[in-house]
Amino acid sequence: QTPPCLSRPTHKKMSAPLFSGIPKGVSKRKVLKERRVEKARASKVVENDKGCMVMHGKKSSQRVKDVLKELTQIKKPNVKLIKSKQNFKPMDDFSPIDILSQRHDCSLFIFGDSNKKRKHSIVFGRCFNHQVLDMMEFDVKQHTPMNSSGKYEAGIGHRPCMVFQGDLFVNNDDFKMMANMFLDFFKGKKVEKINLLGLEHVIIVSAISEEVIHFGRYSIQFTKQANTDGKSPHVELIDIGPTMELKVCRHKFASDENRRSAYKVPYELRHSKSRNKNIDKDELGNTVGRVHVEQQDIQTAALRKYKALKKTNKKAAKDLLEQAKRTQTLREKLNSRNEDGSDGGNAMADEE
Repeated sequence: QTPPCLSRPTHKKMSAPLFSGIPKGVSKRKVLKERRVEKARASKVVENDKGCMVMHGKKSSQRVKDVLKELTQIKKPNVKLIKSKQNFKPMDDFSPIDILSQRHDCSLFIFGDSNKKRKHSIVFGRCFNHQVLDMMEFDVKQHTPMNSSGKYEAGIGHRPCMVFQGDLFVNNDDFKMMANMFLDFFKGKKVEKINLLGLEHVIIVSAISEEVIHFGRYSIQFTKQANTDGKSPHVELIDIGPTMELKVCRHKFASDENRRSAYKVPYELRHSKSRNKNIDKDELGNTVGRVHVEQQDIQTAALRKYKALKKTNKKAAKDLLEQAKRTQTLREKLNSRNEDGSDGGNAMADEE
């Protein structure tokens, strides 16, 4: 018989989990889904298309609801409409937006609200790392709804052509940030090439004054009538809405430190082989390149050489310098002897 000390243990061995890292008793399907969601939301070198949250406050006028509905239609499919009423003011307390941004994985948001000072308030904002970066508030003074017929409506996901009219978008820092934010909202999916004949609509933002801007959306139609060159088609713009007159109200921009971290380019993109270095475009759209040339030796270069620039022998130059010093010393001695009345000529001859 086997001694008791060497007998096998009587307790049962615990079974290993079915999948590594998933404890027993937890739904495998639920855990795997959470892992896929975390992987999709993780930071990437090339980020996904920016999503946009559209929400309204506790009290919203009918005009605000119509504007939010139309902006949702333009932003499809990268939009998340939150139907529940939000009981906060983004310009006063934006901490709930940080939570909603992380929950829905959206970096852009539009918030509509009505209050005593601004009856039709619309707030455009963007986030970085699920934290509010910039916000701008507008008051909708006039609003023309979208064309209900849908005859000239652009397809879902089509990139619009953005046009900013006015010197303020060049000279005013706040308007520069406004143009950058509108581009962030409506630029759509990033593409390498664009077919000009495939452009279906254009968004024109005009700066009427420092307090009022005009927002319009138009359909691009190509007709058979040709221009003077006879090559490109004739372009017509048809107003399809929405058309709004917005009053610029409050704004909150990020600090320089947060903006630098938001604009930072990843290491992989900065050191990629496909990246074209020292190539840029000027204001006219011309491609400008910078060429770095090694330092050239003028002495060995095949240039026209002048006698005055010839390199002299160091030893000959040293002898000439010593001879000049000797001559100067003799002249000083001769002058001193002439002053004393001695025979300077004989002294000069003796020295020679």
